[in-house]
This record gives sequence, C-alpha cells and structure tokens, in this order.
Amino acid sequence: MHSQRMFLFAAIVLTMASIANSRAIGIDSFPEPNSYPDFNKDSIVNFVDFAVFAGNWKKSGSGLKGDFDNSGTVDTSDLATFAYLWLNGPHPLNVFESFKTALASGDVNEALTYIAEISREKYAEIFQIIEPNLADYAAGMGQMILDRQRVGEVKYEMLHQNGAETLGFPVFFIRDEDGKWRIFNL
Repeated sequence: MHSQRMFLFAAIVLTMASIANSRAIGIDSFPEPNSYPDFNKDSIVNFVDFAVFAGNWKKSGSGLKGDFDNSGTVDTSDLATFAYLWLNGPHPLNVFESFKTALASGDVNEALTYIAEISREKYAEIFQIIEPNLADYAAGMGQMILDRQRVGEVKYEMLHQNGAETLGFPVFFIRDEDGKWRIFNL
C-alpha cells in the first residue's frame, strides 16, 4: 500500500512538472495575489497549499480555492496553473511586500536581496542617501496595479497619494539569473 502511495505521489509530481514546463514556454502569467495559491499565507507555495487544492479537486461552485480560471470547477487547467506557480516561486507582489517590509525595518541588506543584480548598486546608493527615512519611504509605497506581462518581465504602476493628487510610478520585475522575481529599474 505504501509503495502505491509513493508511486501515485511521484506520478502527480511528474505530471505537475510536465504541465508547468509546458506552460513555462509561454508568457509568464499568474493570477493576482488574492487568487495566488499560497492558501495558508506563509509566503510560499508548498504541499500545505497543495493539500487545500487537492481538497477542492473536481469540486464545482463559486469561490473555490484553486479555481484560478474561474470556470466553476477545480480541474486540470487549474492544476497546470498551480504547478506553474509552485515551481516558479513567489508572486512579484509578494516579493515587493517583502522588499517594503525590509525597508520599513531599516534592513537595507535584506531589501537589496529583492533587487535585480544589475540594479542593486544603484539602489544601494539611493538607500544610503535616504537611510534615515527608509520607514517613511516604505510607508509611502501604495497600491500596485498590473500594467503588463511579458516573458520574464512584469510591470506594475505603484500609486502614491500626495495630498489630493495620486501619482503613479512604474515598477518592473524581471526573472533574475536564479529564476526569482526581482525589482528592476534602469
């Protein structure tokens, strides 16, 4: 019985990897964070989240965790999305939230880990200049609105309220050499 479970587990994992690999060839596309498969909100997609997904497998209805395409059923299309997101790391907005948290706590070194290597030196210089005000800087980072997605690149508009005026600032994410989403600006 144990070997049958292990075989089934291996088959599921291999199927997920195969589906995710076929999706990875296309455009990087992912649901917004409210439908991202980090169901227990621990900032990582793992087997705990897969258990929630599996609990809704083939169920029909509205608002099901794991129904990423909003078809009303958790099915193979949703499995492909889940596998892709599991294998491709945190959502860019989770990366941005971690970046903001590091800045708010004054941890410049941690904040720099969320910046693409090509932009890191420039950001280090900026953080050195504004270091006494990092918490205020982080607090001023507003809502992120998805602008566009391309293979390996995502652009958001970060909104900042300045009195009665709402300002927008572009924030780019790229997949760095290690495959993780990083903040990138020239």
